[in-house]
Amino acid sequence: MTDAQVTIDVEPRERFSIAPDKLVSIIIPCYNQARFLGAAIESALQQDYQHFEVIVVDDGSTDHTWDVAARYPKVVAVRQQNQGVAAARNNGVRVSSGSYLVFLDSDDRLLPNALRVGMKQLLDHPECAFVFGCHRDIAADGTARSTHSFVGIEKDPYRQFLLYNCVYTPSTAMFRRDIFETETGFVSLFGGAEDYDLYLRIARKFPIFGYDEIVAEYRRHDTNKTGNNAQMLKACVSILREQKGYVRGNPDWEEAYQAGMSNWRRIWGERLVSQVWSRCKEG
Repeated sequence: MTDAQVTIDVEPRERFSIAPDKLVSIIIPCYNQARFLGAAIESALQQDYQHFEVIVVDDGSTDHTWDVAARYPKVVAVRQQNQGVAAARNNGVRVSSGSYLVFLDSDDRLLPNALRVGMKQLLDHPECAFVFGCHRDIAADGTARSTHSFVGIEKDPYRQFLLYNCVYTPSTAMFRRDIFETETGFVSLFGGAEDYDLYLRIARKFPIFGYDEIVAEYRRHDTNKTGNNAQMLKACVSILREQKGYVRGNPDWEEAYQAGMSNWRRIWGERLVSQVWSRCKEG
């Protein structure tokens, strides 16, 4: 993982007396999302699985992100120069103590069952590097919008991730910490889709399991990174191109690679065209 300077403000808390093999670290990277951060933190603190720590990484915010994090005595607050969400997540891993990791985006929320269900699924599937559940959309004000369909994992997770990103939002996933000791972590080259790159690298080597239970809420608002269609198109295509050397010689993977390229160009290309057309109509 990329090195970065961080300033750490640690409040005395129970996490130091909890056995690491039972501890879940909830890592919340935040850049100028102070208006949503409190809700994210509170959703993390309201888990019905009690062995957890919450770490907020302020990625050089210019709003009052640091002040919001400081209101919560049970939160470990980390501050870094602005380096992006990948570096923020990686630095959160560095200062964390848990054997299990959840990456909660600062504008999203966990449901109270998220850690309990994730832990159960990892214990039930000891061969898996990570597990993930479902999410529902919420509006900017937090009201419910819709629930997304469950996407299960086939016996070849790498092939499936070549086709599309099965994990809609990182907040639905729980990772084993060991994975971050063997993998690079999140890479900053792929703005907006750093998680997809990580999933593909993990799926090449380890089993993954998806389960049909809602564990997180994805907030739709005017500053979502996934709203930048041009950036997302470039990132997803670049990530898939990184896989070209790995799929060569495997007919199933080669076919999935080509289909995945078509899928991403269609999905983000159509949205980009629609976005440009709307702006043209607005004058």
